[in-house]
Amino acid sequence: MTLKNKKAWAFLMGFLLTLPIWSSGNSCEEPTPLEYSPEYGPESQQYAMAKKLSDYLEENAWKAAIVSRAGGDLSSEKFLYPAKQKYTHAGIAWKSSEDGQWYFKHLLNICSSKESSIFVQGLPQFFDDSPYYFDFHVVVPSRQLQERIVSVLESDVSSLVHNPSYSKIAHPYRGQYQNSNAWVLNIIGAAQSKIEVLYKDRENPALFQMAIAHYYRNQGFRPSQAQVGRFRAFLANNAFYPFPTSATTRDHSEEEHRTRWFKFVSAESLHHYLDHTDEVIDQREICHDSGCNIPTEELLP
Repeated sequence: MTLKNKKAWAFLMGFLLTLPIWSSGNSCEEPTPLEYSPEYGPESQQYAMAKKLSDYLEENAWKAAIVSRAGGDLSSEKFLYPAKQKYTHAGIAWKSSEDGQWYFKHLLNICSSKESSIFVQGLPQFFDDSPYYFDFHVVVPSRQLQERIVSVLESDVSSLVHNPSYSKIAHPYRGQYQNSNAWVLNIIGAAQSKIEVLYKDRENPALFQMAIAHYYRNQGFRPSQAQVGRFRAFLANNAFYPFPTSATTRDHSEEEHRTRWFKFVSAESLHHYLDHTDEVIDQREICHDSGCNIPTEELLP
């Protein structure tokens, strides 16, 4: 096979593997500083949606909330628990103890690669990572949990619970990979369990992450399941796969590979977990002025 044919084959395989796997949020930029970007002016859709979020947070939250966005179109995907899902990517909006402004902290995949970083952004930037819809979903935890979440976010624990090895469908309990929603779940688990008070070995984050996974599993966390086609599952499970991919099934069980139903942390499973383990103050879906479920491309100039 010629070099040209090899490149074409690699491109085709990458396209076939990644096309049906939704986008949960990725960036090719370095993490942004704690400031609002001037590029999102008052006339932009991003600013309008950020204003909706800011107004909601000021009225309903105290220090923190879990916010989810629709990074990709899930209408053709097959899920269990629940069968219908809309939101792909969750992060945490919190009011900074430094300046009293609302910011957004979340895990983003870097350029659809195997790696991730933690980003801190202004609220408008949350809506600028090519969301499929501008709609978003907010869960406001109890005041006590909000306070604990901020304590975790503003300490070294937010980095300690981060595994930079990324997979969109990372297994929630095995710790080999992590997706964006699993990082949020780790923050919540650390906040609920107060485990960082007891855990002193900062040089071994993997053990810390496994301890938190053990905690939220015992608290009744139930992962979602996504069905992955046989061809995609085969490619995602093979180490000889010749180029970076942001979705792998190598950390999943033989049973999951047999049935092709793969467990992962979804935005929906996060919402259900908080409902089950916390006295949630409020949660709701907030949509664009033009309505819900309108693709972003139809709303941008």
